[in-house]
Amino acid sequence: MHADAPSDGRAARWRQHRLDRRAEFVDAALRALTKYGPDASMADIAAEAGAAKPKLYRHFADKAALLDAVGEHIAATLWQRLSAALDPRAPVTDLITTGLHAYLDLVDEYPDACRLLFTSAPAALFADLLRAIDLDTDTAEPGGAVLAGALGAATLWWLESGRAMPKQALIDYLATVVWGATDAILRKAGVAIDPDRPIG
Repeated sequence: MHADAPSDGRAARWRQHRLDRRAEFVDAALRALTKYGPDASMADIAAEAGAAKPKLYRHFADKAALLDAVGEHIAATLWQRLSAALDPRAPVTDLITTGLHAYLDLVDEYPDACRLLFTSAPAALFADLLRAIDLDTDTAEPGGAVLAGALGAATLWWLESGRAMPKQALIDYLATVVWGATDAILRKAGVAIDPDRPIG
């Protein structure tokens, strides 16, 4: 047992090293997307990381795999910010507005990454909200996808238009749309809630 310990320790350190290196490449990809836009190449990303391109390919088979990892990072960051910002005791409309603030702040921070990476995170967020209001999963999943699709389309319009609408105005507009759609989905399922009261 003791003879295996050094080997186990080395394996754990090697796994951690690989995870750390992958995280560094994801951070470099975000910087490269900010600097060069959506057309940032693997060579651009490797240069941003201060590494040779073959080292990047040891961790990611191609750009699609790297962008998947960037998408996971963006989603995890969104969840972290939402967890910190959302108060489950707040009224539903406040939860929606606070969530939209966190989401659009992230879009503002990483616009070019978000142009490429509208992942399932917003859909999962809305599905979780609908489930929290006791909507069954079969209804919550497509409802979440519908809400996320509308949000993604509006966000792309906002970015492509050069932020033609002030962010707060967009948040207010989207909050109205999100609540209206949520209320319609819930009522179709026979659920009615007061948007000015907490869910619980």
